[in-house]
Amino acid sequence: MKGIISFFLFLLISISASKSQIVWTLERCIKYALENNIQIKQSDLQVQSAKLSLAESKYAFLPNFNSDASHSYNFGRSVDPFTNTYVTNKDIQSSTVSLNSSVTVFNGFQKKNQLLVNELEWKASLFDLEKAKNDISINITSAYLNIMYTLEQVSNAKNQLTASQLQYQQTQKLVQAGNLAEISLKDADAQIANEELNVVIAVNNRQLALLKLLQLLQLPTNNEIQIDTTWASSFKVELYPPTTDMIYDAARYNQPGLMAQQFRLSIANKNLDIRRGALLPTLSLFGSLRTNYSNVAYQYVAPQQFERISFNNQLSQNFGKAFGVSLNIPIFNGYQASTAFKKSALNVLNTKYTLDQVENQLKQEVAQAATNRNAAEAKYKASQKYFEANEQAYNANSKKFNAGVITAMELNTAKNSLSKAQSDLISAKYDFYFKSKIIDFYMGRPLY
Repeated sequence: MKGIISFFLFLLISISASKSQIVWTLERCIKYALENNIQIKQSDLQVQSAKLSLAESKYAFLPNFNSDASHSYNFGRSVDPFTNTYVTNKDIQSSTVSLNSSVTVFNGFQKKNQLLVNELEWKASLFDLEKAKNDISINITSAYLNIMYTLEQVSNAKNQLTASQLQYQQTQKLVQAGNLAEISLKDADAQIANEELNVVIAVNNRQLALLKLLQLLQLPTNNEIQIDTTWASSFKVELYPPTTDMIYDAARYNQPGLMAQQFRLSIANKNLDIRRGALLPTLSLFGSLRTNYSNVAYQYVAPQQFERISFNNQLSQNFGKAFGVSLNIPIFNGYQASTAFKKSALNVLNTKYTLDQVENQLKQEVAQAATNRNAAEAKYKASQKYFEANEQAYNANSKKFNAGVITAMELNTAKNSLSKAQSDLISAKYDFYFKSKIIDFYMGRPLY
């Protein structure tokens, strides 16, 4: 029994350990968000609703078919439904059953254009869904890179703390040997306190960055997820990045926001056709079948003799059919149809202006993204040179300090400059990575 319990405990621990060791790559984060994000689910519902409207507009071409049935009780003076004469002091029960059908032959192509409108609405909703996915993907990428940035900042802060602690030990030796004054220990101790504060700040920033990602993934905020830290090492800098024109030419055909607006311009034009069709006559065909029954229906049998007509016989005798054509010509309706047509024409212009605005905004965003990417690359390269220069300066000052040539304060100044240069380099690196991913986004490339 103990062996079985031990086995299950081991199994549970193994499962728990395997879950905690799951590495969240950028690809995994984006795919998880696309499957679970509420906003995306709502956009998907809009797609389903648009698809139902499209199916509804297809069924609108079919004839309608309806049935009516009624049963009534009449007391006192009323109309005998069998003789169609007034009677008094007689209780009458009557039933009526009818089947009706009609079909529109011509209505100014309104149904056809409505079908096209609903089809365009469905396609536009698909691009709205893609836009929602793109927005969350960009936000996830930004948050993911921010976590990687803070992780490197934590590592950098801890390395600086370790270096300051080693420097304190070296300072002790130099003070004991008489090569440095006692105050150098105070400077080294103050430097350690400053590095400890930097570690705390870096850890807090890492937790805030992790919280942001968890919120975007809509996971419990007390979750601990492991980030794939090898992603940055696989990033490759493009030797010949695309120009602004190249980026815009690609973005015009893969940015769902622009494509959705193009569909909406087509929708506005089709709605104008629908309003134009409302100004034309409507031709319809209709038909109906009808019969009724009354409890006061009698038939002549012999002089002074009548007998009640049976239910089945009444249905047969009262059976009637009607077929016809209906033509509705709009002459005057308070200018409602003409006003609706004019409003639709204005809506076409407004939608065209909106499309122009979206295109101009995309041009500006692409130009800004290309400029930001190039500036970020230049800053990244300059930060690398600045870091290398400060690293060489710190190594030189470290040798001077060990030889007792300079004080601990002077070494700390060089160390702080190196720490800032390294922090700036990390910041510039991930800023460059993200700006490059923005270019990938506009080019239609995967973000992971």
